[in-house]
This record gives sequence, C-alpha cells and structure tokens, in this order.
Amino acid sequence: MDFRCWLSGIVLCLLSLFTRAAELEPLVLEVYQYPKQAAETINQLEQQADQLSSTDLVRLQLLRCQLLIQQGDNQSAVELSRQGQLTAINHKLDIAVPYFGVCQAEAYQNIGMIERALPLLDNAAMQAKKNTDQQLLVSVLRIRAEIENTLSNYAAAIEDLRIAMDIYPEISLQNITWAYPPLAYIYADMASVLTATDDPAQALHYLSLAKADVSATGKVSHLLSLMYAYVAVAQGKVEQGKEQLELGVASLNLVESDIEKATSYMQISAVYLMLDDLPNAVYYNDAATAIFNKFGTLPQTINNARHSARIKLRQGDIDGALAAIEESLEIAKALSQPSDVAIALQLKAQIFYHQEKYKEAYQAINSAMAAYKEGVTHLSNTQFMQYKAKLSLQEQQQSKNQLEVKESSLLAQKRLNRAHMMIYLLLVVIAMLLLWIILKRYPWQATKQKPTVENDEKWAETAIETAKTTASPLSLLVVNINHVQQIVLPQLQEELTHKLREQDKIIGNSLDKLLIILPYTSEDGALRVLRQLEPVVNQFSSFPTSIGYAELRQPDSLQSLVKRAQFQQLSRAKERGIPPQPPLA
Repeated sequence: MDFRCWLSGIVLCLLSLFTRAAELEPLVLEVYQYPKQAAETINQLEQQADQLSSTDLVRLQLLRCQLLIQQGDNQSAVELSRQGQLTAINHKLDIAVPYFGVCQAEAYQNIGMIERALPLLDNAAMQAKKNTDQQLLVSVLRIRAEIENTLSNYAAAIEDLRIAMDIYPEISLQNITWAYPPLAYIYADMASVLTATDDPAQALHYLSLAKADVSATGKVSHLLSLMYAYVAVAQGKVEQGKEQLELGVASLNLVESDIEKATSYMQISAVYLMLDDLPNAVYYNDAATAIFNKFGTLPQTINNARHSARIKLRQGDIDGALAAIEESLEIAKALSQPSDVAIALQLKAQIFYHQEKYKEAYQAINSAMAAYKEGVTHLSNTQFMQYKAKLSLQEQQQSKNQLEVKESSLLAQKRLNRAHMMIYLLLVVIAMLLLWIILKRYPWQATKQKPTVENDEKWAETAIETAKTTASPLSLLVVNINHVQQIVLPQLQEELTHKLREQDKIIGNSLDKLLIILPYTSEDGALRVLRQLEPVVNQFSSFPTSIGYAELRQPDSLQSLVKRAQFQQLSRAKERGIPPQPPLA
C-alpha cells in the first residue's frame, strides 16, 4: 500500500511538471497579442516556481523579459535580461543565454541605444548559427532589420527579413520553445521598409499577409490596423484607410502601457491629419502629449512635437508651429539625435520660406545641413562600431580555438611516454606485416572514388564557411536541367567546365538542377559567368532556360543561398519573357 502511494505521488508530480511546461507554449505569442492575460498567467506560474523544472524557470524568466518590452518598460527589461543570463548559466542552459541578449538588444533599440544593441545581436547570430537555432535567428534578423531600416540600410533590412520568412516554418521543429516574434510582425516590418523605399503597393501587400496570419490577433491586430490605415490613405485608398482606422481606434483597449498607448494615439492623429479631420487629429495628439509629458524626455516626444507643429500649421497657427518645432529641437539635442534635429530645422526653414523670411530660412537650412552631416558621421561611427564588434567576436573565437588546441596538445604530450612509444612502434610493425601479407595474397588495384552528392555538398558548405571566415566573396549559380536529356548531361557538364576556372566547381545537387560554386566571385562576376554559360545550356536543353544567381551573405547556408538563386532564376525568366517550363515528356 505504501509503495502504491509513493508511486502515485511520483506520477502526480510528473503530470504537474508536464502541465506547467505546456502552459508556457502559448505564452510565447500571447505576450505580443494579449499582454494583460499573459502577465496574469506568468504571475501565477512564478508563484508556483517550486513546481517547475530548471528549463521552465529560465523560459518563464525569458517570457517575463519579453512581456516587459511589450508593456513599454524597456529599462526593467534590460535589468531582467542580465539576471536571466546569470540564471541560465547557473542552470547550465547556455543555449538560453543569447535569448536574453536579444531581449536586451530589443530594449536598447526601443530607447535609441543602437550602438549597444548591435554587438548583442551579432553575438546572438553567431550562437544561432552554431546551434542551428532558428527561433533565435528569426528574432535576431527581425530586430536587426528594424535597426537597418532606421539607419536607411534598406537592402540589408529586406535581405534579413526575407531570410527570416524563409526559415520561420522551421521554428516548429525545435524541441524546446524559447521565444520568437509573430510572423505578422515580420510581414509588418517588411511593409515598413517598403514604405520607406516609396513602394506603398508592395507595403500594402505585406500588410495584407500580416493581417491574414493566424498570429494577427489582439494587440498585434491593433498595430497592424493603424499601420495599414496610414499606408492606405497615403496611397489614396481612403475608404480602406478609414475602415482600418476605425478598427484601430476600437481596439485601443488592447494596448495597456501608457507609452505604447501614447504611440498609438499619435499614429491615429497622423491618419486623421491626412484625412483633414483636424478635431480628431488634435484630440488624439493632445492625449499623446499628456502621456509623454508625464514620463518626461523620451525619444517618442521628438516625433510628437513635430506632429504638433504640423497640426498647428494646418490650423494656421504659425507661432504655435514654430514653438512646437523649437520644443522638438531641444529634445533632439538633449537626446543627441542629429537626424531629428535636421528634420525639425528643415520644417522650420519651410515655414520661414512661406513667410518670405528668406534670411531666416537660409540660416535654418544651413543648420539642417550641418545637423544632417553630423547624423551621417554618427551613422558611420555606429556602423564602424558594429564592424569592430564583429571583428572582436571573431578574434575571441579564434583565440579560444587556439587555446583549446594548445591545451589538448599539452595534455597529449604529458600522456605520452617511452613505454607508449614502444607499444605504438610494435603495433606499427605488426600492422605493416599484416598489410604486406594481405597485399601479397590480394593484389591491390587503384580505384577512383566517385564523387557523390553528399561529398559535393560538404565541399560547398566548407567553401561557404571559408568565404565567411576570410570575408571573401562567393557566388552560386543554379542551372535548370529539367529539359536536358540524361545521356547528354556529362557532355553538358564538360562544356560548362571549359568555361569555368579551376577553383570553380559543378555540383549535381538533384535530378533537376546543377549548382555551380564560384569562390572569390562577386555578384557582378557571377553575372558575367552566367551570360557565358546560358548559351551553352540552351544548346543542350529542349526548352529555353534561365540561370539563377546569388551572392553569399553573412547569415547564409547552402540551402538559403540556393533558395535566393532560384528566386533570381524565376525573376530573370519573367523579365526575359520565358514562360513557365512544361514537364519533360
């Protein structure tokens, strides 16, 4: 009877652990969608911490860090992320340490300290690659893309977001769910970049994908509605914009933190201003201003003051507009934001120009140019610090590897002694005798090892890693061989080889395509090689074909490089008017 009670107790304890672990899974997205409900669940689980495993305790602390960011408490998120890293190390969960680094980086990004966020993201990206951690990599790519967008590096932002979209389905394959953003936010970030590059049609396309995603509920849906309303009205789709604006206003109750609520008020005011609805624009802007004033000097107050100036201009209150601009200038200077100073001075110059105060307008525009140059210098310094941090991480890793090799060598030398050497020599003699006997009995014939797909792909992965380590260019070509008969395929490969260099390599990746690795070759070089090879391929193909290309980026693997090359292949075929290829009869 006692044994049964003991066994029942163990079973109930295990069931309790599994139940607590299962409750953590939905919280990963719920902290973004319904922060208030997520906070209640997290509070309950923290009170039952003695019933959680060490892994779930660390996961719970990571969820709390993400919740603080969603609630707008970025400073507390920074402090908690540092504590979380120590907790993960104490519980020997090194895989969780970079997740807290990402949480800390996002908090730094939100308070405008990009120079502190970038090294944390670089370290997390390196760990994600080392551990094949797609959850971590998606989180890094999203935040890094937002920073690149802020720094006007739009191509890099688009590339990061495309990779994040490609690998997002692989998140569900990981055994432990740590933390990752909703897919809807990744689509929204792509829309933000496309809006900045003056492509509103594509921005609306990605916003539509974001709103259709299953993660677009609660607060996520609210933010998407406001973003969609702004882009739609800017593109002239007023009715769609109004509809989304009404949804955004109706879901304001889902935004809990004052700072985020003030940001939503300001976005609503901006849309109303675009719709020439001044009463509502003033109402929501005043609500945002009241909240920002309560919290003191924040980065968001710069945009708020500039928006106030635009409203006052629309009302015809020139003096009020100039006063609001002066306020934004003081805050931007206090927060060392030269780009915001330049924008405010440009707006000031426009007002003076319309007042025919040309001297004051000239002085303001000169000051704006000086601030813009200072902003460019600040941007260059930030990027330099990023590259310096990456170099430092590489040097640390190399030093660590060298130290490990040295320690291993010393240990091996200590273990070796004269007795071991005698044993090894004896074994060598015996092995040579056995080999001589076998060779006498079974004559050896040299055989040539045939290349395999596995060996080729290993060679390709090695070439990619070498290119990343040495910071040298590498490109990949994808050749469609769907319509090349197998009997002439060796002849095609031989003709292609004649056109390539010795260091280039052709890989038979599958039955429908060949991969061509071009070490030390940039995108321009790859295009030149591509133009030489396409006529050769078309001689052997029964259908017009197009070759795809892609240049190696830092986060790439062989698979992501092939995907981007295939995307380019489809784009080039469409541009050249080549119809979709029918199946080979």
